[in-house]
Amino acid sequence: MKTERMSSLRASGLSAQSAVFREYHHVDMMKTWAKAQTHCREAFTDLATVASPEENARMKSALQDAGSHAWIGLLDDLKGWKWSLGGEDLSDEFTHWNEGRPDLKSSNETCAVIRADGLWADRECSDTYPAVCYDGNKEFC
Repeated sequence: MKTERMSSLRASGLSAQSAVFREYHHVDMMKTWAKAQTHCREAFTDLATVASPEENARMKSALQDAGSHAWIGLLDDLKGWKWSLGGEDLSDEFTHWNEGRPDLKSSNETCAVIRADGLWADRECSDTYPAVCYDGNKEFC
């Protein structure tokens, strides 16, 4: 797996000596979005965030069950979708929403999950799902 990560870093043009990468972890405990975020912040860095198709693929591979959905670090603060860590706006450069999403079918669908196929969907934050957390403090050497 380390070789795989090293290859993807080299393929993207990043130097393996200076690259910081997000390591994704599936947390198989049913929690609301807020409780999942608390757990991820205590055990890792935060709920998963992504900025590229490669990171989304790694996040997707963290899901252990082909039929599962899991919380990720996206939420809509009614001004727009933001990543939970740092409150950065969701970049228009990379999104991976399922077709027709986010639809905010319910005004409470303000949190996001990743589906088994890697696409994102909006859900009510009070729903319970497993989570994908990330550890952003890893450096590749």
